[in-house]
Amino acid sequence: MKKLLEKAMSRKALLAGLIKENRGLPGELAKVSVAADLAVLVAESGITRSDLAKKLGWSRARVSQVLSGESNLTIETIYAVAKAAGFAFDVVFRKPAAVRAPQIWERARTVHVLADSDLYGDMPVSIRSQLKAENIGAMEFRVAQSSLRNMPTPKNHHHTELADAA
Repeated sequence: MKKLLEKAMSRKALLAGLIKENRGLPGELAKVSVAADLAVLVAESGITRSDLAKKLGWSRARVSQVLSGESNLTIETIYAVAKAAGFAFDVVFRKPAAVRAPQIWERARTVHVLADSDLYGDMPVSIRSQLKAENIGAMEFRVAQSSLRNMPTPKNHHHTELADAA
């Protein structure tokens, strides 16, 4: 674990060095990040890239360039893709250290940890947390474990449910 952490830290230092040497790199990283968000937005909408191209009057190659960050992303391009996917587009400014607003696919989920009533009584524990879709399984385990850390070991099992927050 220590070696893995050292390796990650050395990569972080290397990236910081590259950013210092190449003043345009932060802008490139931001462009790729926006393109990745657009690609997830399109996937979340359920629209295919072919259908997106038809809606926008673009070639499939142009759609691929936009969603991969290979083309220069303008406000008009971002707006057009968001609208075609059925979403609104806003620009939100924040201080560098401030937490960014979550995207629609990072919506809040409510996690319920339900214990057996004969051991703990009827006391469901609800924890509201921002979960990325790819981390739901890992977060579900951690929430269940952290919620139960100070409780006595149950005789029976625990059940964890995930439900979209309304």
